[in-house]
Amino acid sequence: MAYMTVAERTARRFRFVRSPSYRSWLVLLGLTGLGVYIAATSTDSTFLWRLLCALAGLGLGYVCMDKWEECVLDKSQGKVTLTDQAFGDRFLFNYKKTSKNIQANKFSRNHTCIGDNTTIR
Repeated sequence: MAYMTVAERTARRFRFVRSPSYRSWLVLLGLTGLGVYIAATSTDSTFLWRLLCALAGLGLGYVCMDKWEECVLDKSQGKVTLTDQAFGDRFLFNYKKTSKNIQANKFSRNHTCIGDNTTIR
């Protein structure tokens, strides 16, 4: 969970978030563009083949996307919650509210260190 930014910091709750980097968005755009280019330049193919090429580029770009991640350290409940959502979970299937949640009790950790000098207890 590298490169996370602090979204909320109170006395009882500490929340980190991470979203896909520019590299992920550029890979999605590039692979989709490559699929469209292959579809546009194929001269002796049918419409279905061109559609398949364009969708294959989009699908390959979708697979290469990073996930949205969230980590919540909650002192009042004594839990750590990790949540991640893929591109399809966030935009395409948002009505299902699909995400992976992992929870741990605070007694399963001894020490949590954030950064170089800041310690949360």
